[in-house]
Amino acid sequence: MKIEVAEATRKDEPVLERLVQLYQYDFSEIMGGDVEADGTFHYISLGGVWDDDRTHAYIARADGLLAGVAIVIERSHFTGDTDVAYMDEFFVMRKYRRAGVGSEFAKGLFDMFPGRWEVAEVAPNTDATAFWRAVIGRYTDGDFEERVEDSDKWNGPVQTFDAARCRHSMPESEWTQGIVRIED
Repeated sequence: MKIEVAEATRKDEPVLERLVQLYQYDFSEIMGGDVEADGTFHYISLGGVWDDDRTHAYIARADGLLAGVAIVIERSHFTGDTDVAYMDEFFVMRKYRRAGVGSEFAKGLFDMFPGRWEVAEVAPNTDATAFWRAVIGRYTDGDFEERVEDSDKWNGPVQTFDAARCRHSMPESEWTQGIVRIED
C-alpha cells in the first residue's frame, strides 16, 4: 500500500473539517462528547491551523484515498518550548487501522520534524496509548521516555523522544518538502 503524507493548505479546509468530524465522532465514544444542535461536533477547532505559523495540518492518503489527518504544533503543550513538536491531533480512519497506515503516517511526521517530540493520550484512550508506545518504540528502538501527566493541562500518558536521533527512513530532501511517500 502506498502511503502519502502532505501538509494541508487552506483549499483543503473542507476536507480537514470532514475528517475532524469523523475523528470527533470516534473520540466521543471514549470521552462522551455530543454533537451540537446543528448536528456537528465543535470541540476541535481548525482555526489555529491557519492563524498560527507553528501549527500544521497533514492529510494521509492510502493508495490515493483519504486515510487520516494530523495536527502538529511546533511548541510544547506543557512548557511552551518552541524546540518541541507536539502531536496535537492524530486520526486514521477505521478502514486503515491495523494495516500499517497509522504507523507510517506517524513516522513520516516524526521525520518531517527532527528534534524533540511530545505525544500525549488522554487517560481513557488506552488503545491510543498502546498504539503510540508501539510506534514510538519501534521508531526510536525503545529510546523514549513516558510519564503520566496529571495537571490542569493534561491527564494521561505522555511520550517524549528525539526524532533527530532516529531519522533513518527518508533522505533530508524529502522530509523538508513536507511530502512523504512510503511504498511497500
